[in-house]
Amino acid sequence: MINSKIREILEPLEIPIYWLEYNGDDKQYIIFQTTSQNNIRYHDDDSHDEEIYISLIYWFDESVDADLIENNLNKIKLLLKENGFKKLNESDLKDSGEPYYARSLYYKYIKMEEI
Repeated sequence: MINSKIREILEPLEIPIYWLEYNGDDKQYIIFQTTSQNNIRYHDDDSHDEEIYISLIYWFDESVDADLIENNLNKIKLLLKENGFKKLNESDLKDSGEPYYARSLYYKYIKMEEI
C-alpha cells in the first residue's frame, strides 16, 4: 500500500508523519494523502501498472530554525526522488488560526506490476 511506503521512506527524518489529519502540538510534522490512483498501461484489457498522486505537507511552527526547515525539505525531496517519486508542484502555506507555516509538495508515483 502506498501509505506504508510513504511512511517507510520518510521515517529516517524522525518527524511525525500522519495520514490526512493531525491534532497534536508538535513543532513540526508531515501530513500526506493520496489524491488520485489510476490504472495505466493496459495490455489485453488488463492494467499492469498504477499511477498514484500524493499530496504531502510539511508543517512547522514559527519557533523551528529556518536552516532546519530547509534541511528537512531537502531531505524529504531527496528521499522521495530516490524512491521513484516525481515532484510536480511545490508551494508555501500558512495556517490562518495558528502560527504554523508549511511547504506543500505534490508528487506522482508509478507503481509497476511485479512480474
